[in-house]
Amino acid sequence: MTALGGTILRDPFACCVELRRFGAWQAAVGFLTISALTALALWGSSVPAEVLAAAPWIAGLASFAIVGLSLLLFQVDAGTLQREAGRWTFAPIVAGRGGEPKAGELVVALDLGRFMLLVFTARHDAGVPGPRRWLPAQKAGLESDWQALRRAVHAPRPSIAAVPAPSE
Repeated sequence: MTALGGTILRDPFACCVELRRFGAWQAAVGFLTISALTALALWGSSVPAEVLAAAPWIAGLASFAIVGLSLLLFQVDAGTLQREAGRWTFAPIVAGRGGEPKAGELVVALDLGRFMLLVFTARHDAGVPGPRRWLPAQKAGLESDWQALRRAVHAPRPSIAAVPAPSE
C-alpha cells in the first residue's frame, strides 16, 4: 500500500515476540488452585450434619475439577506472536521448531502492566473464527520488546480497506 507520493506505508505498531516464559501465569494458576482447594476444605469442615453424608462426594468432585482445570491452564504453548501490516499471526513452537503461523484476531483480556493475558482467535480461510488460544505474556524475558508489544496490542485495529493483502 502506498501513500500520496508513492512512499510505502509501514505499520508503526509492527512487532514480533517469542512467548516462552510463563512463570507469572503458572504462579497465578498455582496460587488460585491452592486457594480454591483451601476454600473447599474450609467449606467441608463447616458443613452441617444433615448434609455431611454428601459433603465428601461434593468435595471430591469439586477437587477433581479444580485440579483438572488447573493442569489444563498450567500448560501453555510457546510460540511467536507477530503483528505486521495490521495483521496478527501466531506460530506455536512444536517439538523445538516453529509451527505454521496462523492469522487471527488478538484481544487483550487482562493487562496488569508487567503481565498481559491475550486471547488469539485464529481465522480459517473463509474468515470463520477458529479455536481460541490464551496467551500469557510477561515482561520478564521480553524487556527489550515489552513496550512495542504493549503498543501493538493496544493499537487501534486498522479498517478492512486499509489493510493490504499479504504478499506471498
